[in-house]
Amino acid sequence: MKKALLLSLIFGLFLSCTPDSLPIDEQNQTEEIAEESVDLSDVEFPADFDFGTTSLVTLLIQDSDPEAHYNIYLYNVDLLNPAQYAQANEEVKTNREKVGLDGITLLDEIYSGSSKDGVLEIKAEVPAYTERLYIRRRVGKSYQGTFVRVEQSVVNLSSTSFDKDFSSKSTGQNEYLVAVNGLAEVYLISPSTGETVLVDILPEGTHAVAYDDKDQVIYAIGEDSFFELLRRFDLATGEWDDVGNAGSGQAHRMTMSPDHSSLYVSTDDRIRVLDISTAQQTAALMVKGVANTEGGDLAFGADENLYCSSPSGVYHLNRDGSNYVGSKINTTDLPFVPTGIAFDNDGMLWIANDEVNASLVRMDVTTGDWEYMWNNLEFAVTDLTYGDWSTGINYEDTDGDGVVDVQDEFPEDPSLAYRQFIPSEHVWMTFLVEDLWPFLGDYDFNDTVIEYRYEYYLNADNELVQATVHYRVVNDGAGMTNGFGLAFRELSPNDVAQVNGSRMYHDYVNLASNGTEENQTNAIVILTDDHSRDGHKIEQLEIDFTTPLAASIYQNLSVDPFLIVNKERGREIHLPFKQTTDLGDPQFEKDAVTGDADGNFKTENGLPWALLIQGSVYVPREKVGIEYVYNYFQLWAMSGGQNYEDWYLDIPGHINKDKIK
Repeated sequence: MKKALLLSLIFGLFLSCTPDSLPIDEQNQTEEIAEESVDLSDVEFPADFDFGTTSLVTLLIQDSDPEAHYNIYLYNVDLLNPAQYAQANEEVKTNREKVGLDGITLLDEIYSGSSKDGVLEIKAEVPAYTERLYIRRRVGKSYQGTFVRVEQSVVNLSSTSFDKDFSSKSTGQNEYLVAVNGLAEVYLISPSTGETVLVDILPEGTHAVAYDDKDQVIYAIGEDSFFELLRRFDLATGEWDDVGNAGSGQAHRMTMSPDHSSLYVSTDDRIRVLDISTAQQTAALMVKGVANTEGGDLAFGADENLYCSSPSGVYHLNRDGSNYVGSKINTTDLPFVPTGIAFDNDGMLWIANDEVNASLVRMDVTTGDWEYMWNNLEFAVTDLTYGDWSTGINYEDTDGDGVVDVQDEFPEDPSLAYRQFIPSEHVWMTFLVEDLWPFLGDYDFNDTVIEYRYEYYLNADNELVQATVHYRVVNDGAGMTNGFGLAFRELSPNDVAQVNGSRMYHDYVNLASNGTEENQTNAIVILTDDHSRDGHKIEQLEIDFTTPLAASIYQNLSVDPFLIVNKERGREIHLPFKQTTDLGDPQFEKDAVTGDADGNFKTENGLPWALLIQGSVYVPREKVGIEYVYNYFQLWAMSGGQNYEDWYLDIPGHINKDKIK
């Protein structure tokens, strides 16, 4: 299964440092903010602010090469440094059952597909604080990548926007170094020029990588014992697959066996031999004679001898039964602590380090002599491997849809080819509602908290054929029977062939034969008429369209979430300035004490009854206003969204965790 992942990865809650761990001055600043917070009903907010947390960016790519395949990603690493990433992984381990802390991803896919008639247009709603997107272009096994800033609402690109081409046609070579690091980045490095390209990012950081130039796949294991899955990256398809559970124990060093049947995985003074097809251990070996066995790497030479790097240097490992006995190669100290090592086709050993700006040296293992090759790679290297990429690509098109299998997300289904994720593959949108509308509430925004995202299935012409809504109820603090729906404003019910997966328990919502709601001008989809029945389980609702929707239509869809309160069908709660559906009553219970005299779902002082946040969030405790949980919510809202765009992220000083559920 393509992109199979160990965890359901969530982006909104990256960092795990709590205010208790802050420097004293930051703790004091956080306490002062909390003390100075004023009840939201006493604050005047901008009348025209819709409380949105996203920015819309349009990517226009001109590319006439029919073999070019694009992957577009959120690039979340801007928010993290290596120490924070490691701490966040620790938070995931210790809170693995907590909703909203399921995992971490740094490169989160928005789109996978190709241009149509030389043009690809993708619109993406990204978190307002997003600085960059990463776009990867692949033609066969030729990888190119570029970062784009998202300050502009429209970004124009072409095939010439990618300044590094790692194809044998352009470089005259077929061999490359593959480097990984604790930030989960996978880079290709040209040994002849030192140029690099970011290929992909693992679901978590890794110190262990190996390359199989026979099948031309990269193997990787996560950096600690919590992440025990062996994964395989196919250079031809650009996708990760799961091989199997690699067992307990960390993996700091890894290499492919000379016969391509096994992986040698090592940490400290132990080596485990794993079958590459099952990840099962087939042998256990010991390392002796190495002065310091922390970190480092393993590599087999062309002579099938095993070599090891560690903080003390580079060693040749001689096999003695179930032991490997090391003898040091370098007679003079290396310029850095060696981490990754890999042999090239000339029998020379490449050595890298894990400094922020890594360097590469090349060593003659016969003499122990070494020389600098490349400095300041702009990323760290915890493991290194090397391989020949000369084998060609199989351009078979099994389903005959005009998209070859290595570029087709659905190679055996002629009706489908590509995918788009909204907001991205692992990021949730969180819908938080105060359900007393049109009367004022306590603004703890915990009456209803639902996370959801869309997965669009596209055909070879980049038309929308099907959509899946993934959702889960994070919190139900209402004490009432509430329903949750989505209004597809640009579509009519006739545009929908069938809706499957609506969870209906009562009789106050009437569905037509195609699964949309009856007596509506727009296509209205009700996911559930009683979200208290759904718990925290991830549910799916599938929508098939009558005819495929052109990109000009589905890329401009506005889909509005809304709540139906207490089985009263006319009582809908929407985001600010959104209209009710045909069955909603915008004048519901209008009287002298209403808080929404204008019917725009905002109070007189500009507060909403509903929020839609790009990411997962902590839920405030009952009767604790959201401004007392999120220290910068009020300042963000008062600025009309211009300041503190990351107010809901779990980063130091932002959240008072003693006030969350």
